[in-house]
Amino acid sequence: YFAQLLTGTQRYTYENVYKKVTSGTKGRASNVFTQLALYWQLHLAYDNQKDDHHVYDSYQDQFDNLFFARVDTYSRNPAKAPQAGLALNGGAEQNLMRLACAAANKNILPFFERWGMTPDEATIAYAAKYGEPEAKALYYVTPEARNYRVDHPETPETATVKDKDVVTATAKASSNQVRIDIKTDQNPELILGYEISRSMISNGEKKTQVVGFVPFQSAGSTVYTDTVYAINNRVMSYEVRAVDKYLNYSNAANAGSAKIQTEGILDKSEWTIETTMVSTDDKDIPMDEDDPDGGYQSNG
Repeated sequence: YFAQLLTGTQRYTYENVYKKVTSGTKGRASNVFTQLALYWQLHLAYDNQKDDHHVYDSYQDQFDNLFFARVDTYSRNPAKAPQAGLALNGGAEQNLMRLACAAANKNILPFFERWGMTPDEATIAYAAKYGEPEAKALYYVTPEARNYRVDHPETPETATVKDKDVVTATAKASSNQVRIDIKTDQNPELILGYEISRSMISNGEKKTQVVGFVPFQSAGSTVYTDTVYAINNRVMSYEVRAVDKYLNYSNAANAGSAKIQTEGILDKSEWTIETTMVSTDDKDIPMDEDDPDGGYQSNG
């Protein structure tokens, strides 16, 4: 967070952030810079100064206007937190979640859960003191969304997509890829992007998971492609929800169903294989465009 402020560089991509927070995976992001985006998003979600280099005149101004100034204060003096009972005895991750709820003065555990963190019972109990879990999609926030929020304060009269039917979408499969075409009639400046969910019937039960987020491209058409590797000869149904720059969700739009039919293709991007079945006589074959797997070939 501070390195980004000092250098003016961004060493992560929002594409990787969106992959992480829609993956359903537990634990930290595999890329350390992607993981740092978690802290930057908390700043974007709760600080209303568009100039990230702004210097405040007093400690109180910092406390009032900077999320992490409040985190720092409560970490040194838990008794100052808005809700009593802030105990920093849970380890780094649990303490961060508790401090963040105090700094936001809201129950923001869903944000951390999307980032792969699992709150323990004590963290859940402390967060509950701040009310119901936050419904806004904090894990999609960008500088663009923060700036729009600052320039257009959200009020009951403000046009948002919250709880509205503003999306139409269609799904069409080709082999193991499903193309989702998305349209909206809303103000293009308002829409941050779209969250896509996939459902299937397994053992008689409908199971739904978020599979991706795509930034807004145009009102006429935004396209998301869902590539399915581990499932074959199954019918998937899709839903799409718009997310506005206030981080509100619209109602879900049914995009229809599509059947996945592949030739046994498996995703190798997250796989590693080790073997002891090599010898000094083998010839190393490096990876290239024609042979992306590389490997070894016997000289015999």
